[in-house]
Amino acid sequence: MAQQDVLEFEEFLDIVFDYLWKKTEKNLVVVKDKIKGEIASSYSDAFKKLRANLEYVASKAKIRELNRKINEAETDMQNVLDKICFWFQRSEESKHADFDLEFVFLMGLHTIHNMHPECKFIPNAIEDSSSDKKIKGQYLKSFANIFYNIFDNIYQNAQRDDERVSLDYLLKYEKNNIHILVENPYDCSGDLREEMEKINMTKGLIESGKYLSKIKGEGGTGILKIYKMILVDLGAIPEMDFGFVKEKNKFYIELKFRKE
Repeated sequence: MAQQDVLEFEEFLDIVFDYLWKKTEKNLVVVKDKIKGEIASSYSDAFKKLRANLEYVASKAKIRELNRKINEAETDMQNVLDKICFWFQRSEESKHADFDLEFVFLMGLHTIHNMHPECKFIPNAIEDSSSDKKIKGQYLKSFANIFYNIFDNIYQNAQRDDERVSLDYLLKYEKNNIHILVENPYDCSGDLREEMEKINMTKGLIESGKYLSKIKGEGGTGILKIYKMILVDLGAIPEMDFGFVKEKNKFYIELKFRKE
């Protein structure tokens, strides 16, 4: 076979594979559109119908916990559908896009809203978020879990005003240095000795490296879990501080670590 024939055959193969990939990509788009459209709408309608039917069974106060579980199930279902959508993508397209801290902060906030719709979180930026570049998409899940755990801790412990929780936050990512600060209201006028004992114990577990054995006891959430995610999942060395600002009646958690 002549060299010209080889080149022409290779070009022919390139054309064939290019055509097949285009056909495949069109089919993948159709499947993903069906999952995100028709199938997702069917599940959403089913959850709405379930909530509507429950209103005839008992008052909202009596079924609040059940409604929370339904919201959790709906969020889990959406996450499962999103995961299935990733199956229908070419491998190089399946990775998450790069993101900034503001994006993943709002993602965590959206998740906690879905989990606890009875509580309204009101975020207030201490100053404008700043970033000189984005974080690699492969770390999206870990950062989303970090913020979710921060918000879950706030939900469990923060002082509320008519089921509203106001939180102040600071987000910075500059020269590979990440700085996250979140503050929430807390009544510091009473005796805080028990709370301070828990804080000191948690800091001691982190300093001693014994925090891993206590994570399961926290139900999979909490400050120790956040520390573990930064250290193990992200492979960074965190500087973590948390405690009360008594003069401001606030609890804060502050995270600093490097991530390229």
